[in-house]
Amino acid sequence: MERLLDIFFSGMALFFLSPLLIPIVIILKCTGEGELFFMQERMGRHGMLFKLFKFATMLKDSPNLGTGTVTIRGDTRVLPVGKFLRKTKINELPRYELTIPSSKQQVSFRPFLVKEQKTLLIALESQDESQILRAVVDTIGSCVYEPIKLETLATFDVEYVFTMIRSKSVGENANVNLKCTECEEFTEVVIPLEDIRIEIPEETPTVKLNDNYTIQLKYPQYKALQKELNSSDPDTMTDAMIDMIILCLDKLRTEDELINFANETKENTITFIESLNTQQFEDLIKFVQSLPKLKHDVLFKCDHCDKDNKVLLQGLQDFF
Repeated sequence: MERLLDIFFSGMALFFLSPLLIPIVIILKCTGEGELFFMQERMGRHGMLFKLFKFATMLKDSPNLGTGTVTIRGDTRVLPVGKFLRKTKINELPRYELTIPSSKQQVSFRPFLVKEQKTLLIALESQDESQILRAVVDTIGSCVYEPIKLETLATFDVEYVFTMIRSKSVGENANVNLKCTECEEFTEVVIPLEDIRIEIPEETPTVKLNDNYTIQLKYPQYKALQKELNSSDPDTMTDAMIDMIILCLDKLRTEDELINFANETKENTITFIESLNTQQFEDLIKFVQSLPKLKHDVLFKCDHCDKDNKVLLQGLQDFF
């Protein structure tokens, strides 16, 4: 029955869109190389591959010409009608919208392609945090239509945007195995990804050291985190925490001046942190530990002992 409904509504959509599609077909036939469509592999529900038909916007031998599979601005391989199709995005349906949490910028995006899925899987298999982060951000850059400064995205922006893109690419639910607190057996639980939200405080976070000094904090950007992952290998948990605190330090307000930590060396910043008293250092740790991230409370009944469980999932790794 579901299959019949899919066919029926697809047929209705083609019928109502035919006044737009038929002229495009005629113009492509007359002005291009005679090729009307090309097929592209996409990842569907439950990871199943399917063929997607798209209007031909480039020369049919484009992958073997010029820059290969990469399209650049003013690419000479794009057909005249193809420029119109690409500009209007008619060829890029379906499109979805989301709001970037930190900037509140609304952007539209498409599901990721099979080649992007493969890149993500290779990165996950490497278990290299830096490589995984880079693959996730590259996927966001490929799938979002509007120009966004990827390097300015906060870490929780990357988590949220990628989760929304994934929900439209391989399924709107994530299947995770959760351990029962009673019998410690695992139960598979389905998480609706669109229900996941990120809460961000409205006020700029600060830590008051005393009457004369106040630290203005910021949310770490993914680029800074990636650089830190590539360049450092902390020996202890305390060193790792100090590295995270450094990424969160924005400015130091004094009675006379405003000191920007970005202009200070890492050594000077570490010396400053080490000069803080225990309470001040704990305040910074508390901020780092409470950074916005994907969070979702899950209630489930254990399949093995019937105990009701409540689990808090947080961070991208808990959902996939």
